[in-house]
Amino acid sequence: MFMTKRLFCFCFCLLGGFAKADTDLRLNPICPQNTIEHLDHLDDVRHRVARLIELSDRCRVTREELKAKDYAEQAVELARQISTDNSLILAQALNAFGNVLMNSQHFKNYEQAFKCYQEALQLFVSSEQPQLSAHILTNLAQLWIDVKPYSGDTQKTRFYQDDEAILLQKAIHALDTAFAATWLLPEDNQDKAFNLIHLSQIARQIQTELAPDNKQLMLKAYHALEKLRRFDAKAFPRVVSYAYGYLGELYQSESRYSDALRLTRQAIFYAQTVLATDILSLWERQLGQLLNQLGDQEGAIKAYERAVIYLNDIRSDLEQTSYRSRQLPFRETAAGQVYLELIALLLKEAKNSQEKKKQAFLCQAQDIIEQFKTFELENYFQDDCVGDNSVVNNQDKPAHPCALKNHQPVALINKAIRNTAVLYPIIFPERLELLLRTDNQRQVVTMPVNQKRLEEELIKKLIIELNEEKPTWAQVPDLLPHAQQLYNELIRPFESELLEVETLIVIPDGALRRIPFAVLHDGKRYLIEKHYALATTPSLSLTDTPEKWMPNQPILLNGLSIGQNPLPYVKTEVEAIGRLSQSEKLLDKAFTRQNFLRKIKEQPYQVIHIATHGTFQGNPKESFLEAYNSRLTLDDLEQVARWGRFRERPVALLTLSACESAMGNDEAALGLSGLAVKAGTISALASLWQVNDLSTCYLMEAFYHELKAQPVMAKAHALQQAQRLMLKGELNQKTSVCGKLPDNHDNFKHPHYWGAFLLIGYWL
Repeated sequence: MFMTKRLFCFCFCLLGGFAKADTDLRLNPICPQNTIEHLDHLDDVRHRVARLIELSDRCRVTREELKAKDYAEQAVELARQISTDNSLILAQALNAFGNVLMNSQHFKNYEQAFKCYQEALQLFVSSEQPQLSAHILTNLAQLWIDVKPYSGDTQKTRFYQDDEAILLQKAIHALDTAFAATWLLPEDNQDKAFNLIHLSQIARQIQTELAPDNKQLMLKAYHALEKLRRFDAKAFPRVVSYAYGYLGELYQSESRYSDALRLTRQAIFYAQTVLATDILSLWERQLGQLLNQLGDQEGAIKAYERAVIYLNDIRSDLEQTSYRSRQLPFRETAAGQVYLELIALLLKEAKNSQEKKKQAFLCQAQDIIEQFKTFELENYFQDDCVGDNSVVNNQDKPAHPCALKNHQPVALINKAIRNTAVLYPIIFPERLELLLRTDNQRQVVTMPVNQKRLEEELIKKLIIELNEEKPTWAQVPDLLPHAQQLYNELIRPFESELLEVETLIVIPDGALRRIPFAVLHDGKRYLIEKHYALATTPSLSLTDTPEKWMPNQPILLNGLSIGQNPLPYVKTEVEAIGRLSQSEKLLDKAFTRQNFLRKIKEQPYQVIHIATHGTFQGNPKESFLEAYNSRLTLDDLEQVARWGRFRERPVALLTLSACESAMGNDEAALGLSGLAVKAGTISALASLWQVNDLSTCYLMEAFYHELKAQPVMAKAHALQQAQRLMLKGELNQKTSVCGKLPDNHDNFKHPHYWGAFLLIGYWL
């Protein structure tokens, strides 16, 4: 049986959107933290270099990019020091370094990667090392297609003189050279199989993105796959499955759906002979596409359902593969598209069905959306156990054939939404779908706004206005047209359905995570001025829904007013909240990482409030909160969840009053929205952008005052009341300890000052 690590990992690369050739993809690419210390014990320098290469590969696929780069650089430097016969090991080190430079998000350098590959090829005779030669040449071919132009990357355009004709010429030359080297590999060779599969996909990429009329590229892919199709199916079932599957994809692109259907079913057959669930999800998705194109919607839905089941089955394996390298947002990967295509199909069928069947389709669509959102969050945090931080009672979860490990089926989560509406906006390239859940009814509306206009015009323009530096009340008219346009697209279709609800929960999608729904405007008033409060969560099924939280419980107040960018009103913010409830304080020099972790370990707190600079980035490893002479990472915040598991009550509220998410980064906003899940708290209150610390002090004081004054008040309503006070200019500086309001404090009515704050997670 042919079951190679390389092909296993290759499939997950495709699922995760990371189809790059590697010299040595491992099944366990976890980057050891202290392994480098043990390298000194290896007497043979070549063994040390080989180990450094392996560490670089492992860290690269787990996105520990700095370590991957350091290990690769050390490998190259050490290999150069070998006095004799170092050419082969140096070539391998250069190839590893080139992979880091080509695939890294932060150290990406195509020109230097190209030089590494070129130098590596000059160090040995290709005929003597055909496998290494073929791998490096395949990397070069991938480099030229990966360097395709897109707006804003000056390095890419400089590399090929901003001339697509030059790029196409180099890409085809690299592809032909890599094919030539691969054809020379021994027959029935696993490296040959991997390279032919990969090169066939590169050929398709070049044709799709650079030369749609070049039929020769399709023929190159066809010949490679035909060769693989003739492999011994008993010895190489996975290879043969890939061949049939990608041949089916070729025929599908030519609209030869019946032939494509036959080939795809053969691909599924060979994958089933070895229970290859990793590639079965690919072919079931393809089968779903074909059946949908042939008008068999029922069969298409069943195929997609099987694809989802296969994806759920392999979630525990994804952490052991290059899937976790995630060069793309989850929704753009093949795995993400399985969910989105099934959602689109279910919504379409719902619109064409009678009420009973319509509700069944919409119920299933909601369930698949929830699974998609859970998977998306796990992908961002690179942790398929992120949902374990949830304190939801697992014993009450009914069995469900498609349920993720931490996913609550719709039947359970519906218990928690009485008098509450849940809005799921789903962004598709040509439209926006809105699914609204109220009590026991679901409705779907299609808005004819395409993704480009939604993101680049409506959302972007609103964000620009909201992020003006020190905006004034007089600038509000500049913002309102954009707030009204988004209201019309997202809320107006359901105005009548929202008349009876008390809280609107938004499960935002993509770029919609970057906007606060509170600032949407119906032409007369903002959304927070309506009768219902607002909250957001990345996934309703990962949102803890306890019966009630207990007010007047101990608060741990943390703040940093000093430093490179001081926040002078943090002290008064901490003092103002401390007056309202029993609390302990870690302020300035006392607010260290060590002290914070010690406090949450030693004592249970109902509320943890942190007033300090913080940032959420597209890579969660780069997200942090500033402490005195140190930083708190998201892993540190996860300690809140870890200790909460051993206590009767989890933390009810985590507040980050001065954080921000990276501008224009949907993934960073996803990280912010997943804050409560990651930290294992019931709710989180955080800001999308940094706000004046005096106005923040007043808003936080009002928020906590509302919670204390009315213990039964939901947290979402407490935030709504605090924001309304800011909007109406009703801040009472006589009773506040925040300090005197400036003469121009009417500027605090601008949504910039109150709209940044989101309640994330449970709203009560």
